[in-house]
Amino acid sequence: MKKTQKTIFGFLGLLTVVAMTVIAAVIPSPGASANSMTDTINVRVVGSVTNVKFKKPSENTITTNDVISFAFDYENASSARLALSYTNKNGDTVSLPDYESYPDLDYGAGTENGSFNIPAHGLSYGKYVLSLYAKGAEGTEVFYDSVSVEYIPVIAEAEQNEDDGLVDLDLSDFTDEVEKVDIYVDGELIATVDKKDFDETVKLDFGERTSGEYKIEVIAKDAENKTLYKAYEINVHYEGLEAPNTGFFFQGLNISKEDYLITGLIIFFVFGVVAFGIVARGSKRK
Repeated sequence: MKKTQKTIFGFLGLLTVVAMTVIAAVIPSPGASANSMTDTINVRVVGSVTNVKFKKPSENTITTNDVISFAFDYENASSARLALSYTNKNGDTVSLPDYESYPDLDYGAGTENGSFNIPAHGLSYGKYVLSLYAKGAEGTEVFYDSVSVEYIPVIAEAEQNEDDGLVDLDLSDFTDEVEKVDIYVDGELIATVDKKDFDETVKLDFGERTSGEYKIEVIAKDAENKTLYKAYEINVHYEGLEAPNTGFFFQGLNISKEDYLITGLIIFFVFGVVAFGIVARGSKRK
């Protein structure tokens, strides 16, 4: 009888282990449940808040392209409007408040693209500011974003070349109106580049200038030698050439003129005292 009971209990225990194993395999773990909820939350749903923002160009863009491309993202807006203002070299500002309109956005979400042709509008070099306005569900137009772009005749970058010690000035392509550029270093004209002789890199010889920071100005001029919108201004650090080694022993020492003078006087005094002692001894022996 006892043997039969043991067999029955053993069989029931085995069934219990199998049942628990099956239940553990069927029931999802807490981690799996959490991941499922996270996936659901990450699904993007267009919100009810109006948002309109420039996608390009980036803020404070500098360009020689006379066509400015732009794009903006919008969300939950019924309409949008692009305004543009231009400031020339004299500080005069021209405004185009309704340059481009987007009346049927229908509270959706998306991207609008466009471009602005500067010469086609009779404008030229200067600073341009694009501004976005939009209407949301409340029906009131609100300013949302702006971006500034500077249109100039030529772009330049400067860096000293370690191989030859000269400053390499890299120039962009000239705009159509540019015939030449004058290059100044701290107000001194050191080079002129004509369009027909244009080379992407101009080597500037700083001569005997000492190490330090220098201002380079690139002034673009037209066929009548008139200065165009602006002088492109950049700063460069220049390492001056080292003075040649003459072989003088004391050249490499950090000794001032006053130190030399005092040292010389001390040596002269010592030699004078020694000489006086020698003379005095000679006189006593006589």
